[in-house]
Amino acid sequence: MTETVIDSTLQPAPTSTSAAQVLAVRHSRAMTTSTELTAASDTVIVGKLPKGHVVVDCIVDVDDLDSGGSPAVVFDVGVEDDTDAFIAASTAAQAGGIARMNNKAGPRLAASDSDREVILTITTPPATDQSGTIGCTLFYKAKPKE
Repeated sequence: MTETVIDSTLQPAPTSTSAAQVLAVRHSRAMTTSTELTAASDTVIVGKLPKGHVVVDCIVDVDDLDSGGSPAVVFDVGVEDDTDAFIAASTAAQAGGIARMNNKAGPRLAASDSDREVILTITTPPATDQSGTIGCTLFYKAKPKE
């Protein structure tokens, strides 16, 4: 398994002081061929969810990362203890496109007492990997007061 960090600007993640204030934070990374995301279970850290915050939405924009005649690459996006909490079984990287939160676990994910990494996990590797860019926009807000 390979783990790749998007970039060092993930620290610290911006925080909100109000449950009414939704922040949209985007990170992106150029992926290279033959070294990253070439096997099932390979991961890329694509964002950070600050402690005390909950997810409102997650959008991944991705280039065509599979140049095979029958592209196969499939990915999930979530957090370490729920790797498909936000996006499950996306094929957007087969031709390039957008994947948006499609799992009800995302908006139901409880706020944590510590920062969490947002992780893209390859579930089916590409038939023929190629370079491209992965971007992730995470929309989140402070946990509503109870």
